[in-house]
Amino acid sequence: MSPGRKQDRREEFEEAALAHADSLFNMALKLTRNEKDAEDLVQETMLRAYRFFDSYEPGTNIRAWLFQILKNNFINRYRKVQREPVSVDFAKVEESFETAFDQTYRRSSPTPEELVVDASFHGEVTAAMEE
Repeated sequence: MSPGRKQDRREEFEEAALAHADSLFNMALKLTRNEKDAEDLVQETMLRAYRFFDSYEPGTNIRAWLFQILKNNFINRYRKVQREPVSVDFAKVEESFETAFDQTYRRSSPTPEELVVDASFHGEVTAAMEE
């Protein structure tokens, strides 16, 4: 494709497709329920539409063509996420375990130092209170 023809095709794409960017974003937001993910989905859709703009038949409904690409991208992303194993940050797991352990065991039973201090002062405090 000649550089002039490529520029014409780019301008044709921008004129036809970019007019639907807001509608695509609204649909992507409904699908993803997350603004950042919706932006990424629209960006992927526009990129794919531009790459395959030669397969678009002028005169047909470009809006429907773009929404089909958006839908296919969303489905592909969803399937990819479903195939990926769940990742676990073991540092966070260890930290939450230690916190739970501290709250359950360490704080409910006195340390040996606390036992010695309590035993040595207990008698003195009791005697002082009796006086």
